[in-house]
Amino acid sequence: MVLIAYLILELVEIPEYFGKKLLDKLRYLQLELSRRCSIVHWSFDWQPELLVT
Repeated sequence: MVLIAYLILELVEIPEYFGKKLLDKLRYLQLELSRRCSIVHWSFDWQPELLVT
């Protein structure tokens, strides 16, 4: 799994502003993922009966 994650990070292109190191790419991906989804959203996807209407 680590090798797959490493290869994905090598292939990902991010804006120059964030840097070019693998750690910079990882931080950028974490930032983008946290903007679009969260653990809270995932838990409601798996347990829709918990949604408050």
